[in-house]
Amino acid sequence: MRVFTLQNSLFFLTIILVSIQFLPLQGTNVISSPAEEILIKNSASTEVKKILKSACYDCHSNQTKRPWFSKIAPFSFWINHHIKEGKEHLNFSIWNTYSNKKANHKIEECIEEVEKNKMPLSSYALFHPKAKLTTEEKEELINYFKKMIKSGENDRKQTLEH
Repeated sequence: MRVFTLQNSLFFLTIILVSIQFLPLQGTNVISSPAEEILIKNSASTEVKKILKSACYDCHSNQTKRPWFSKIAPFSFWINHHIKEGKEHLNFSIWNTYSNKKANHKIEECIEEVEKNKMPLSSYALFHPKAKLTTEEKEELINYFKKMIKSGENDRKQTLEH
């Protein structure tokens, strides 16, 4: 009868880790129309654009920039899951396809997530230091989102008046 030794266990673990490197991943960016992006319809300052692109776009747009370690399993599974989930909740690349009601709801969620320090995720910011938001950046982003809500209300009022 064979006894599993530490050496045997490490061998099998190595075989498994090497084998999972060959599993296919779904980590590609979807091509979307630039006209659908949030920054097209809702003009933003250079600072807000910088904040959105450094702290939000990797998980909430079709312009994901994956780090080198995202190609190594099991990290790749974890990262791709986060990106997929992030895009399902909010995708700035298809913003202009959202109805006004859905867009306003998403904006309110953005404000709440930033105010409560839930976004960007601390695990994301750990590997992306530029994504860590200062108090000023949070205020800038929240003000931008609040202006979007106000602008959306004005658009609806004008539509009702005509």
